[in-house]
Amino acid sequence: MPRFLSSLSRLVFLTTVLFVPSFRPAFAAEPAPVGKQDADQLVADAEKALAFTIKSARAGGAQLDPKNADAKPFYDSLKKVKVALDGAKKALDAKDPGFFNSINQANEAVNDMEVTWELTKSKDADVIAGGKELGGAITALQENYNPLADRSKKGGDLTADEKTRFEALKEQAKALVKEIHAVSDEDAKDPALEAGLQKIRKEARRIEKAPETAKAYADSVNSLSTIEGLIAGYTYFIPAAETAVWTTVETDSAGFTSDYSYTDYTYDWSETATEVEVYDSYSEEITEEDETSEDSFVEDTSFDLSEDEAASVAEEGDELSDDDSSEMESEQEDEDNDSEDSDMDAADDDSGGDSD
Repeated sequence: MPRFLSSLSRLVFLTTVLFVPSFRPAFAAEPAPVGKQDADQLVADAEKALAFTIKSARAGGAQLDPKNADAKPFYDSLKKVKVALDGAKKALDAKDPGFFNSINQANEAVNDMEVTWELTKSKDADVIAGGKELGGAITALQENYNPLADRSKKGGDLTADEKTRFEALKEQAKALVKEIHAVSDEDAKDPALEAGLQKIRKEARRIEKAPETAKAYADSVNSLSTIEGLIAGYTYFIPAAETAVWTTVETDSAGFTSDYSYTDYTYDWSETATEVEVYDSYSEEITEEDETSEDSFVEDTSFDLSEDEAASVAEEGDELSDDDSSEMESEQEDEDNDSEDSDMDAADDDSGGDSD
């Protein structure tokens, strides 16, 4: 999956923040908004954060050498973020609905980035800071600037068409949960992969157990790109001998669509000028020349893995512990996770708990 889109994007094509479980200590202070920004400002922040992340990674030593097989998936995900942001900027300027799908694709690539970062085993503080700022900007864009965000705010009962789509989405999520169980049974010996499988399963269960509300419907559609990004990233952890089982996960996920249609809803493009609270804001120093240079580097460089490199990366993934959760989760994403965890707990209470 791209993890930066590996087989998942090729086989699955889901949709498009991050719903990776949060691990904030019980008594830690809640994050506070650091300011307000509109869509244009958030796109600009994301572009700067991406360039800073790339520049910091390239200066990050042997573990982050772009020629290092363990680092290539990470750079490939940054490349996919770049492509998605280019599309988002052009579409936003033109008030083209393609903007919504480009942001979904950016969210997918960010989730891929957070997974493949683990493979590098790097603890570079600058890369982590840039990744958090990048993820926070894209999360804010996805949650606040699309027709479903407006639909969520308006609330009210779901339409008949929305109910039909939501039910189909839930059935697809339920099937994915079962496939994740099957892979987990096959690969229980790999703690890092098992932790990743549970992240994917949790996202799918959020959809499966979601209440029939406009907000839950919007959140579920948003989470599709998160699932796709996670699957793409964890594809790199799959040993060659077990790719058949993993392909089943990807294939059974194919019911999700990466080009979810927003055409059923009207969108007032003046909404993109409305400022929203953000929990991450780009604050690093980077020149326009650096931004252009780093963008060109990821655009012009291939980060494809050879078969031998892919096997080596999968083996390296086996050595990661289940405690090696991504350090790149932004405050924006962390805040969303807490809210969604509470929503899912409430849904479980209403349904009698998890029967899986």
